[in-house]
Amino acid sequence: MPVNVDAIAKALNLSTRRVHQLKAEGLPTVGRGQYELGPCMAWYIRYLQSKLDKLGPNTNPETPDLLAEKTRLAREQGDKLALENSIKRGQLLYADDVSRVWADHISSAKSKILVIPSKLGPQLVNIDNANVIAGKLRDELDAALAELAADNDEHLRAVEISEEVLESTAEVDDFGMGGSIPETV
Repeated sequence: MPVNVDAIAKALNLSTRRVHQLKAEGLPTVGRGQYELGPCMAWYIRYLQSKLDKLGPNTNPETPDLLAEKTRLAREQGDKLALENSIKRGQLLYADDVSRVWADHISSAKSKILVIPSKLGPQLVNIDNANVIAGKLRDELDAALAELAADNDEHLRAVEISEEVLESTAEVDDFGMGGSIPETV
């Protein structure tokens, strides 16, 4: 049923002047000053959609693109969760823990090796046989290395304790993600 310009303007929430402008842009008519409501509404919806498509997702350069920000947030949360899971599985360790363990290990090795001359010096002073001296040095070095290997097992247990602390601090935040990763344990 055809309607006049006032009825179509009211239906589209426009002024009659704007309806005449849209007629020049292609708004369908059924006669002079007569419009069919359904086709006009469909045309106007497509018209507005094309205008929005031309504008793009963000018309204000000062406002960040919401979709891009949500995507970045989701990526960051996914990376955080993957990192926490890798740590829990023992595939990754905290750099501070590794540094501390290696510093302790190197310090322990250094002290065990440096004590060998003062420990064996008095025992070897009167021995002329090079094979006996070499044997005693080898025995003492083997003992020091065995002690270092036992210390290594102790350091690995310390790292496992750090992982247990991590698991106890993992809480669920508002996004259903794990809590923050502690920097040092």
